[in-house]
Amino acid sequence: MATQDTDNDAALPGGAPLEQLLVSKERSTVKVKALVHATRAGDPASAAAVRKHIATETNPFVLATMASVLGRAGTAGDADLLTPLLDHADARVVANALQALYLQRVDIAPDRLVELAKRDDTRVRANALAILGRYNPEFVMERIASLSES
Repeated sequence: MATQDTDNDAALPGGAPLEQLLVSKERSTVKVKALVHATRAGDPASAAAVRKHIATETNPFVLATMASVLGRAGTAGDADLLTPLLDHADARVVANALQALYLQRVDIAPDRLVELAKRDDTRVRANALAILGRYNPEFVMERIASLSES
């Protein structure tokens, strides 16, 4: 007797596997909800599905959530998929990619982090400074002090 495990990442609302949902014409809100559910369930299949489709995703909400999935359920080996997102036009995508790289303890060139730490978006700045703090805590403290003066 086969039963469907509703807590399993692979069986999402409507019974569609995550990978199938990611390539469907479904609304982005449904995809984001499924990705969040998959990440919270901790199923490594969520990271595998994201790896297959992150390079072709165009919706920034879905893309930002995919980056979060790789941060929580992926590995440091996902850096090649996350690093290009640092150049994305949407700040959510950049911030989530930085957070994922931080969680996976991936090294990023300090010059690149300094550049990102100067961006207008507060989450991008904070996440860049968090990673940069591993290399140069003094720079981070100086940057925080200069932000409080502006």
